[in-house]
Amino acid sequence: MATEQQMQAWFQKVDADRSGFIDHKELQIALGEAQIVVSLMTANMIMRLFDSGRQGRMTYNDFRNLFAWMATKDQAFYQFDTNRDGSLDSREVYNACCQCFPHLQLDQHAFGAATAVYDVDQNGTMSRVEFIAFCAYLEHCSRTYASFDPHRTGNVSMPISQFIYACAQCK
Repeated sequence: MATEQQMQAWFQKVDADRSGFIDHKELQIALGEAQIVVSLMTANMIMRLFDSGRQGRMTYNDFRNLFAWMATKDQAFYQFDTNRDGSLDSREVYNACCQCFPHLQLDQHAFGAATAVYDVDQNGTMSRVEFIAFCAYLEHCSRTYASFDPHRTGNVSMPISQFIYACAQCK
């Protein structure tokens, strides 16, 4: 878990103009400082999860919330990394996801398709960084689905344009 002092240092290092905000490019650099090397697309996806102002930028408080969220994902990652090799196999990923997202009921086909996308090196396992990116994706999917299912029926009906919109919100 990152300390308050570390988080402040990472945030301030990338907030070069001292505006009190960072964008997704700066977030990517700040995460790299924390040894969490992600693509610009993943940094953007994470930014959208924690950008409380919905303006494409993150405050320090948003940044702290991101690290608190990541701490819960790290806890699950390390708990289910049973052989302590620094990666999760598909069974371990599934168990960790069940802990992190108990409300998601994914069948094996959906789970397999989703994990294949986030197993970037296609080696059948997920590193900590791949797992964090996968959790961010699942968080977006969950929030997007909930916005189309306000009565929480578990079923959604939508035209193709809404489906495409919903899919775009998850990346």
